[in-house]
Amino acid sequence: MYLSVTAINEGRAAGEITGWGFDLGGDWNAFDLRPVPWQTSLPATLQAGHRLTFYKDVDWIKSEARTAGRDGEVRGFVDLATGRVKSRPRQLDL
Repeated sequence: MYLSVTAINEGRAAGEITGWGFDLGGDWNAFDLRPVPWQTSLPATLQAGHRLTFYKDVDWIKSEARTAGRDGEVRGFVDLATGRVKSRPRQLDL
């Protein structure tokens, strides 16, 4: 089973995604440089009006949360080339 992070470009210009992952709360983030085989590699350009979804095995995310001593709530995020970070407005329970 996979948990996904979807970036949606609601603007009028293309944007570049340089990273993505899961915020585990506090100062803990989980990201893995080994994407699933069918996933778009980074950096990736996201055209205006398009979306791009990234996937990670939910067991890997649960393991990272346990290692960090977190309670299993996560929030997906993407890093943009501009230096901004966009995250999901609410947390998900694992």
